[in-house]
Amino acid sequence: MALVAASCLCLAAILHWALNDLQLRKVLNGTMLVLAIGYLPLALTVNLCWTAIASSIVAAALVFVIGFAAFITGWLSAGDVKLASVTTLWAGAALVVPLLVLATLFGGLVSLMLVILRCRHSAESPVIDDIAFSPGLVVSAVALSSGSQWFATS
Repeated sequence: MALVAASCLCLAAILHWALNDLQLRKVLNGTMLVLAIGYLPLALTVNLCWTAIASSIVAAALVFVIGFAAFITGWLSAGDVKLASVTTLWAGAALVVPLLVLATLFGGLVSLMLVILRCRHSAESPVIDDIAFSPGLVVSAVALSSGSQWFATS
């Protein structure tokens, strides 16, 4: 029961920071640090195997490095990279590809909707230069959460 509560708390925290990203257009370092640091104690508490813990850390680091390259080129914001890395850490290495694919598809859908809205109301609506990736990450994390390493151990 504590595992389900902790997982729900983590998803709620990620959702909170994604909404914060949408409203303020920034993800604070401190908030991501809390989620990143909180991973290991909880993983050890629920007896995740060291292989799962290590592979999650490696997957999150890889997402961060690739995301940083995307940030440098202007494809992603720094907040999106941080949130993608922390979400990958919690989702686990086995779900990194489905997580990022679903998040990208969701982001593409949101982009398409914004383009359609912009075309219909071009004179009335403000120009949107960027689209937050975080809502897609959150929707994907929630959709995939039942198959995560956290529920495999319970």
